[in-house]
Amino acid sequence: MSKKVDRFLEKHPEVTMAQLDHGFDVARKIDDIWVGDPWTFSHEFKNIVVENKEIVRIHSEKERSKRQTNYYLCMELADGAKERVLMGYHNLSEAIEMYRKYDHIRVEHNV
Repeated sequence: MSKKVDRFLEKHPEVTMAQLDHGFDVARKIDDIWVGDPWTFSHEFKNIVVENKEIVRIHSEKERSKRQTNYYLCMELADGAKERVLMGYHNLSEAIEMYRKYDHIRVEHNV
């Protein structure tokens, strides 16, 4: 088990490893992110696991270089932290749409 998962479990003693495993198993994989309920997972996150109830904003970003354009799914969390995951353009819309069911998350897809 990774140190990042250990830290998440220490901060959330009400959550068991079995619950996290199950949440990951039933989450929908889109590129390098697994969107589930109540968690979102990605190895690109600072903490690997993000509680969906802590997400306040989901949006997209685009960065251009001379040869390519990169697209990112971006999250802003209640504690002010930010997470960002590189995604393919066609998968970005699908991932963003998965968060529209949460009333507390402001969802913006501006790419």
